[in-house]
Amino acid sequence: MDKPVALTSMTDVLPEAFQALKEAFHIDDRLWIDLSVVDATPLEQLSAPHEVAAIAMRKIQLLNAISPTGVPTTNDIVIGLCLELVRAISQLLRGESGAEMGSISRSVLLQTLTQVHSCGVVIGTMFPGGEIVFLL
Repeated sequence: MDKPVALTSMTDVLPEAFQALKEAFHIDDRLWIDLSVVDATPLEQLSAPHEVAAIAMRKIQLLNAISPTGVPTTNDIVIGLCLELVRAISQLLRGESGAEMGSISRSVLLQTLTQVHSCGVVIGTMFPGGEIVFLL
């Protein structure tokens, strides 16, 4: 089954969103995550804008990797990533850090938010139940 255009066209907007988050939240090229034990990181740190932005960037990398034609994936993975990105970008735009964000970054993130949400809705509507594998 061919991937919907709503998914394959994500590769057009995702690099801009990635860069906008990186610049707006001053994200370094590498992120260190403490995985020593399940409660190693306090909630306040996990919900800090910098952390939310960095994890959103990782989700963008994942969505960008599975969006192109020819990369096998399933609708539940795409919908899950879309939901997580919508939640993260919305949180960042609503918070205090969103008010401090430059207008270009804000515009790019709003455009990304719209496209990611649309992609999740299209795939969820097309395939409301079960796991569909997109082969090409």
